[in-house]
Amino acid sequence: MPPPASHACRRSQRRCHPQIADAIRHGTYEVGEHGYAPKLATIFADTRRCEVPVAQAYMSVWRAIVTMLGQSADRARMKGAFAQVDPETAERVFRAEQRDFDAAELDFLRYRAACAKLLGPAPPPRATVAAPVTAAPAPALAGWGLLLGRWRNVQQGNEIELRLEADGTMSGIIVTAGPRAMAQGYAPGLVILRGFKLGAPFGSRRAMATGGSYFLPPMPGRRAHELYGTPSWDEGVVYLLKGDPDQLELPTPMESRMNAYGGMRR
Repeated sequence: MPPPASHACRRSQRRCHPQIADAIRHGTYEVGEHGYAPKLATIFADTRRCEVPVAQAYMSVWRAIVTMLGQSADRARMKGAFAQVDPETAERVFRAEQRDFDAAELDFLRYRAACAKLLGPAPPPRATVAAPVTAAPAPALAGWGLLLGRWRNVQQGNEIELRLEADGTMSGIIVTAGPRAMAQGYAPGLVILRGFKLGAPFGSRRAMATGGSYFLPPMPGRRAHELYGTPSWDEGVVYLLKGDPDQLELPTPMESRMNAYGGMRR
């Protein structure tokens, strides 16, 4: 029996698009007819289609939107009376969107599990513990210098190492995990990035790795049907900004759970 669409997906008619944070800052945020919630409700309602990649893409964009809303609310709160939008309004919109997203993410986990059951057993996952470092051929190192090596978040006590594998792809492993990361299910020796290829810099990005996936471990104490109750590998991008080339930008869900959006530096 397919999992039901979330109450959030049935209820929410918010217009979810990348301009939503600007709309909040300028006080023009409105309720629209089309959004991710109704489309996700349609996908979740029919497990037989098993459009997991499509649903994952919707969730990734929605997650980024929630992050932007939270940042807008934080800026408004800090500026107080000088903010361009009422801090209470920005906070209320952020909390409502976060609540809808959390409910939809629970449905996505159920939907993905139901699809996996219909499609049969998946191939055994790759080991998520540290493997012996295999030196990559010298020519393959060209262009990777800005990204490879160790990155740290001193405030959270986290350290990771980005390294090049024998097949020419980049992987990442946790060297040290602080209390926050440990509480989220991360631990030293855990492989958290794999299969990344060197991408071409563009716009504000000085160096970029794409085409790989990042690991979200289950949170200790969570059940399989709860948010972050099951492990997952999701597609993402790792990059450096031209304005701050010493700060590593990890995929947003990982950055949030490990570093509380604090970033990682050399």
